[in-house]
Amino acid sequence: MGRTGFVLSILLLILTIAIMAWTTHLYSIGAVIFTIVWLASSVGLYLDAGWGLPLTIIILSASMVWLIYDVAVVGGVLLAALLFLTVLAQITCMTTIETA
Repeated sequence: MGRTGFVLSILLLILTIAIMAWTTHLYSIGAVIFTIVWLASSVGLYLDAGWGLPLTIIILSASMVWLIYDVAVVGGVLLAALLFLTVLAQITCMTTIETA
């Protein structure tokens, strides 16, 4: 995917967060949309650097907790942690791919 894929995945993430903010009363739908878009936009970059399975598990676990409890505070905390991990992983993957 390279740099273009990284930029596209960030743009898709921003779009997804905007959709989630627009549907604040529908946390379950936001979690589903977030999971689908983020996995679809990032899976190639993760697999290239071996991040595919761990991050897929993290994303799906966070989304399932969000779907089960449907609580804004829990969802917000999980989303913040998830975004930190995925952005950190993307930066690491991009650096690893470019230096290899």
